[in-house]
Amino acid sequence: MNKTMKKIILFSIILLGGVILSLSVSAALFQIQSGKLTIQSGKILIGNAVEYFAPQWLQTKDDWVASGLTTNEYILEEATWSAVSGSPFAGYDSIDYSTSSALYDLYSGIVKQDTRTGLWWSDVMALDGGGTATTTSNGFTLSADGVRPTGGGAIGFCDALNTANFAGYSNWYLPTQKELQQAYIDGSANNLDRPAYLFWSSSELSWASPNAWTVNLSSGSAGSPTKVTKDYVRCVRR
Repeated sequence: MNKTMKKIILFSIILLGGVILSLSVSAALFQIQSGKLTIQSGKILIGNAVEYFAPQWLQTKDDWVASGLTTNEYILEEATWSAVSGSPFAGYDSIDYSTSSALYDLYSGIVKQDTRTGLWWSDVMALDGGGTATTTSNGFTLSADGVRPTGGGAIGFCDALNTANFAGYSNWYLPTQKELQQAYIDGSANNLDRPAYLFWSSSELSWASPNAWTVNLSSGSAGSPTKVTKDYVRCVRR
């Protein structure tokens, strides 16, 4: 291999049945599309669904202040979020998820999409008719066959969104710890409504089954309280 060839961006692709399974790239910015792979001045292009991944090493001012309100701030991450067409959706105040002590709805019908991950994020759970963000426990159980966990107030609330077909879909679920953390990395603090709470995940601690992970979508900090603790909830769909 000559010196010119050595300077070409190195990448590895594992193909199985014509599907790209993994891709490792050294590039400042890349665009993904399905169907084809090309390289253009620091971009990788693979067909249809377009995504731009901002280089995180440029985010030296990591305060997530809204663009225009501060100087020397890296703002490209703020372009990765968008309001879902049709948002705010009706019916958010008639979810009426019931527990022994209260009824719960969504704070609003606003739904945001993180275009990096494709996830739709609901607003926070709130008291029925009260317009106040509120908390619940998360006493879910795991299954040996890898099926999503079941039980508990947090997962039950997201299931109630499915029963109500909120925003026209019935595939809402409680996010995992990694999905919550990725949302923070992608700029949830400056894009989601009411992010400054600890939100329940569906991820159990590997060394303590009575505990589950929580993530603050404003600061990125994580916690691992017992599942009977009351924390906030917001649901996702993909």
